[in-house]
Amino acid sequence: MLNVRNCLVSLIIVFCVLLMAGLEQTMVSPEVSQGMQAGLLHHLSGIAHLLVMLGIGIWAVMLGHKAWLWLPLGVLSALVIGSLLGRSAMAHTLCQAGMVLSVLMLGALIAGNVRWPVLISLSLVSVLSLFHGYGHGLEYTNPQGFIAYIGGITLASALSIAAGVMLANALDITHKQRNRELLGMATLLSGAALVWLA
Repeated sequence: MLNVRNCLVSLIIVFCVLLMAGLEQTMVSPEVSQGMQAGLLHHLSGIAHLLVMLGIGIWAVMLGHKAWLWLPLGVLSALVIGSLLGRSAMAHTLCQAGMVLSVLMLGALIAGNVRWPVLISLSLVSVLSLFHGYGHGLEYTNPQGFIAYIGGITLASALSIAAGVMLANALDITHKQRNRELLGMATLLSGAALVWLA
């Protein structure tokens, strides 16, 4: 069971997520900036996407060394494919729901100490990343700089996954169950907060 201190830390993290979600509206949007700058800024202002990329890095650490390579590669590839699909398709109402669902799902996987084989895990995170890429592709409305925009999002996503890996290693989640539960609970509560804000 999580102790009171860990629950309070989780709530503080969720508060920060809510604050960032409120500040998201003030960030530079793809409609204002172009190319790689838009991709980098949009990733940083998209709290659901940021949480998922951090969660994938954390889960990769839980799964072991092989996952550190395959999960990020699968996620980034699916992100690019999803962005291309989103650029060429019409808006889909399930896209936002899929993005928030991916936050909740990763939180549950981390908190529940779920360790599936790498191939199954890779398939899951790739499907989740398609939703995120699709959403980013839909949101970029400038006629120019789309490839650079995808490059910016992919770079920022890779850095976020790396940050998740570093966070998981710093907290030693493979050996310290409470730290792993803390990260999973914070991710779950953040996903619930995003549902509430939607």
